[in-house]
Amino acid sequence: MVGQTTIVLGPVVLLLLLGIAALAIWLYNRYYRKRINRILEDENAVVAPSPAPHIAWKVILVLVFIVAFCVWESNKNEELRQLQQRCESMSYVVNRTWDTVRRMDARVQEMQTNFVSFDYETESLNVDDRTMVVRFTAVPKEEYLDPTVSLRYGGDTIPLIPDEDGVYTASVSMNPFQLPETYYATLCLTEDGRTRTEEIYLHPYVWNYFPKNEGLNVSDVSVQQNKTTLKLSGNLSVNFSNLNLLRNVHLLLKQHDQIIDDLDLTYEVVRLEKEYPNNAAIFFVLQWEDRYGLKHESVQNLIDLGGTEIILPYGDELGFDGVDWCYRDIVYTADGTLLGELR
Repeated sequence: MVGQTTIVLGPVVLLLLLGIAALAIWLYNRYYRKRINRILEDENAVVAPSPAPHIAWKVILVLVFIVAFCVWESNKNEELRQLQQRCESMSYVVNRTWDTVRRMDARVQEMQTNFVSFDYETESLNVDDRTMVVRFTAVPKEEYLDPTVSLRYGGDTIPLIPDEDGVYTASVSMNPFQLPETYYATLCLTEDGRTRTEEIYLHPYVWNYFPKNEGLNVSDVSVQQNKTTLKLSGNLSVNFSNLNLLRNVHLLLKQHDQIIDDLDLTYEVVRLEKEYPNNAAIFFVLQWEDRYGLKHESVQNLIDLGGTEIILPYGDELGFDGVDWCYRDIVYTADGTLLGELR
């Protein structure tokens, strides 16, 4: 209603101003005509000079234009203020609606689940035995009196045993270097011969025990190549979490599985300014050691010499010869025996 009133008032105010301008012009014409008649009737009459009617009309019209513009600006500002108020009101309604939807969604999920809670934590790690103990905890809803609870993860079924408080637990030994590839498990509840299942996120976290590679930083890079040589230049450095668990960091440049350069990146940024044979793709392979003496390896980047130059930024994936390189952390023993991969 307010917007419609504003729309109606605009033309009304404009017509009113035009009417006032017409009245002012008419009154001034009468005033000017009387002055002229007075001079004509009495040549000795003293009359102060007055502007000609066409000048007065222009002044009146300019004043009317200024007033109309001020009124229009005032109406526009008022409309903007009202629009802002409506937007704030709509935003408030949307936020309230979104909060309601989220509460309803949480309520629906709570109604669909068979458990009050489920949790897991990594309790310990034994590198020599290649074992990691993960503890699972589940609490069924009170409506289930004496259910059987189990967890299907990575092809194994793990039974959870209840205690006197109705909390179901299990401590499982896993190989930290050969965890299942999936990040999901199936939580099962069986009562009166009927089994109910639900999928849950599950990824035992092992990075508290190892330095984690956050990526190779490559900046100010230039690649120059001719038929026989390839010249690389740029600044190289690496990012790791848990630096206190890190020992030595080296960046290997490989061609045909042969190491053509070894750069120590343990402590600082390294400036690369070298020439290499231009006869095969060059892989950037990062190697480091942890406090247990294990060796880690991750393919970071690639320069392809097949006519194009490719340097991948952190976070991208690269498919090469059917292999998916995505900063995988491959782990070896000190003597080079493959243990597996940290996920």
